[in-house]
Amino acid sequence: MVKNMAKCWNEKVLNIQEDEVLTRLVQTNGKACWKKISDLMALHNFEKRKNAKQCRNRWVNCIDPLISQKPWTPDEQLYLINLYKIIGSNWSSVSDHFEGRPPDAVKNQFYSIIKKNFRRYNKYYALGKTLKDDPFKLIQDPMYFKLLVRPTIPKGYPAYKTSQESHLQVFEDSEIETCNSDVKMGANLTLQMILKPSKIPLVLPNPFK
Repeated sequence: MVKNMAKCWNEKVLNIQEDEVLTRLVQTNGKACWKKISDLMALHNFEKRKNAKQCRNRWVNCIDPLISQKPWTPDEQLYLINLYKIIGSNWSSVSDHFEGRPPDAVKNQFYSIIKKNFRRYNKYYALGKTLKDDPFKLIQDPMYFKLLVRPTIPKGYPAYKTSQESHLQVFEDSEIETCNSDVKMGANLTLQMILKPSKIPLVLPNPFK
């Protein structure tokens, strides 16, 4: 949906002009008359006509002045993760719990966390067993869901290399002893280093509204 919408809106100067017209029309007609706003946009003879849904999505996700431009805080990330565990990927419902965070911003932030955790796990914690599948397929597995769907994994520390090598040796020994279950056992050894039971309940008071 986001990619198709992006193609419909011209870049640079024309995009600015369209945004300015859309802003004036929303200020004049309100946020409930998207069909009328779409018809009025067509009168300006822009290259491509925008339907009501495209006008609404452009306003809600991109140019509404109430959209927060501040970076996401660790507390917001944690709250987002916990909401996802309860609500799932209904981004409109999730965004209702944040002030100034539209659905696209919430979705992009969540995916950003997953990708960052995926990269940092492979760089600092994988111990020779890097994750190679699509991270969004991996989170279907409960073990990897717990690994990736969490606040950002910290970077490794200078003294971490020594402990990494010792854990790697244990991992290799376990592969020799158990051929059939080597991947699962090795994964559990590495995951123990960063997975800890959450002390924060899933249902939290909302500090962002």
